[in-house]
Amino acid sequence: MNRKRIVLIAVALVAVVVAVLAWLGVFNRLFGDGYSAPACEQLPTRAEATQAMSRNGGLAQKLAAVGPGVEVAVSTPCSDSNRALVVVRVGTGEEEAAARSVLRESDGFGVPATVERR
Repeated sequence: MNRKRIVLIAVALVAVVVAVLAWLGVFNRLFGDGYSAPACEQLPTRAEATQAMSRNGGLAQKLAAVGPGVEVAVSTPCSDSNRALVVVRVGTGEEEAAARSVLRESDGFGVPATVERR
């Protein structure tokens, strides 16, 4: 085989591997999905987050129905226990992908929400 053909085959193999890894979501797991919660001082109050979750009970139920390991709750991730967001806790990669899909396809809770794997 000549050198050009070997390089072409190598480039094609790398492209196929990258495409398969992207399809499997490996890059999102390694580098995150690009979402980060707002700074603590920008989060809503615990009461506002709780009220938003109550107003959007259908979304919370839809998320919980994604799998047996899914829990939807209000969480206080900061030292200020009055600042909160909605957290969707999942147990598996499949639940994580499904929960993220539900959140992307919905109008959300009206307050920041995040997905965490236990």
